[in-house]
Amino acid sequence: MESLTEAPVRPGPARKMGRRDYRSAKVAPCCLAGEGAPTPGRGRGGMMGPGGMMGIGAGPTAPVGTSVRMAGSRFEPSNLTIAVGDTVRWFNDDALPHTVSATDGSWDSGNLAPGQAFERRFDTAGSYPYLCRYHPGMVGTIEVAEP
Repeated sequence: MESLTEAPVRPGPARKMGRRDYRSAKVAPCCLAGEGAPTPGRGRGGMMGPGGMMGIGAGPTAPVGTSVRMAGSRFEPSNLTIAVGDTVRWFNDDALPHTVSATDGSWDSGNLAPGQAFERRFDTAGSYPYLCRYHPGMVGTIEVAEP
């Protein structure tokens, strides 16, 4: 493990947060050199996370093509075609809670608060329409095709 190094400090009055003095801080050398820090467009979105200041939304981890984002009270994309055996992951990147519920009632995510996700594996070819129980106009369809 790397040792901690004294970080350079700007001259001036001490910055206080609670009872601690933050004029000097111990930091890992890699942080001083900028190594390992997330870069724009990559990583986890920095200190505030992928949702920025609002902290809304979990960073997508499912492969592109099998992820659906909930934002602006809609599913993006609203129609998704996948292969049999693929898992779809829905991410709630909205400020409102949502659900991912099969229109026939066969499966349901339950309440997904902002920042939460839901996954479902599709093992049978077919068309799977779904909706948000809280927002009736928020609908989507998963098309599952044989490879």
